[in-house]
Amino acid sequence: MHNAAYKVYGMPYSYRIFETPTINQLLLTVQDPAVDGASVALPFKLEIIPLIHTLSDHARAIGAVSVIIPIRPTDNKAPIALHGDNTDWIGIRTCVSRYLTLVNAITNSTTSLVIGTGGTARAAIYALQKIGAENIFPRNRTASRAIEIADRTPETASPTSFDTCRTRRLLCQLDIGCRRSCISAHSI
Repeated sequence: MHNAAYKVYGMPYSYRIFETPTINQLLLTVQDPAVDGASVALPFKLEIIPLIHTLSDHARAIGAVSVIIPIRPTDNKAPIALHGDNTDWIGIRTCVSRYLTLVNAITNSTTSLVIGTGGTARAAIYALQKIGAENIFPRNRTASRAIEIADRTPETASPTSFDTCRTRRLLCQLDIGCRRSCISAHSI
């Protein structure tokens, strides 16, 4: 997808996948002068933050980084700083927004379920807040992880683990559901 877009727009870039087993290897990869940026995947979206020099407002609010941009001097040598951003929330917001209609709009009673508590789940909560969702429920196998993510957004998120009756009732009221590989929005 990235390479096709670069070709269409005549941009002299290529997108390649580098799997790095450690965060240190990821840092070495983005310091290579031939690398102009990197997508960050699990498990490094949270762990990379203390090693980044600057963060976008979105990455700071989300608490996760999905893109690293090396800031280089004009001679294109080793970076003098690494900038972290999060673009996951934009894709999630766009995906959810596509399913919204006049009948199926975000209201003050819209119920949203976010499954998981990693970097992408944090981006999903942020995206849902940006489109006006107020009743956001992060769910995880362990309540402590759900509480941790809800504490970042106490005005909208209400955590519990999957083993409660409350979760079953919530699923019956669900308007928007987000998990790492799928987003759905529907009117009930």
